Amino acid sequence: MKPEPKDTPLPQESMTRHRSNLAAAAIVLIVVSTLLLTTRLGVWVFLDLLGSLDEQPLPLDASAGPVSSPPFAGPIASLEMPPGIEQPSGITFDPQTRTWAISTDQAELFVLDESMTRVLSRRLLLRTPPLFRQGQIEAVAFVPGARTADDRLAFIGEIGKIQMWRRLAGDSPEWESAASISLPGELAELEASALAFDPSAGKFFIASTDSSILYLVNPNGSIARRLDLEASDRWPPGALEPGRRVDELRISGLSLADGYLWAVTENYTTLLQLDPRSGNVVGLQSLPKLGEASDLALVEGKAVFTLDHNWNDPRPTFRRIDLLTGSG
Repeated sequence: MKPEPKDTPLPQESMTRHRSNLAAAAIVLIVVSTLLLTTRLGVWVFLDLLGSLDEQPLPLDASAGPVSSPPFAGPIASLEMPPGIEQPSGITFDPQTRTWAISTDQAELFVLDESMTRVLSRRLLLRTPPLFRQGQIEAVAFVPGARTADDRLAFIGEIGKIQMWRRLAGDSPEWESAASISLPGELAELEASALAFDPSAGKFFIASTDSSILYLVNPNGSIARRLDLEASDRWPPGALEPGRRVDELRISGLSLADGYLWAVTENYTTLLQLDPRSGNVVGLQSLPKLGEASDLALVEGKAVFTLDHNWNDPRPTFRRIDLLTGSG
């Protein structure tokens, strides 16, 4: 019988080459992991590329939706977004300084001048890598105080709370983090998609794409009222299509103006005008040429919309329409 072959040690040169290959592979792995976790490239790979493999585009045609609404008859203006803003998720207007606050899917806060053409400041709302803050902030609302220094910006999304920011000083366009408001489990577990503040009641309105309920929330975060839009008596006669459900609508934006609460849906592109006290829908219309709305702000008879888009898609513009806020 032939003796069994014995393992022979690798030559020193081969061992050195083997260790070098392992070190090179480790460096490549670290570099790739860093790029995927801490850059927008990773956001695109994980969320836009891989995450959209089985994703279906949202239906935007209101005529195929659960409610019957006449189309908006006026023009829709396009306003170019300043460079640097990607994936705007929320919008609100600060009447004290005549500036706009824009939140993004990357948890950024941009403050723009009144014309919406110039960026006055930019801040990060969450101090985490891009992949982990992507999509965490969905809406922003202006909360007026007794003095300019007491003004707040409120943010909401998948963070389980209302995150508050205060004005840095005077009429500065800079803001800084302040105390946040914890939300009860029922709300904290929802993907909050829209936020508005009612100064007359001192309360927040919160909506979620997961629910047909509008929540009226106290300043301490407790739920004051639940307004379920699923109730048929909340809608104008004949507005609900037979056999359809209101929770098919995904509310993505809220804004209060002239005593009305306005809501826009990201699917079926419908604009709702509601009585904030009763939750009844007093008017509705579709916006067939708008796009996938992520939020809206109503200021002096005009509604300004932000539009959603994936990181690798062409950047949309802001959209603006003239709207009579005091009419149904």
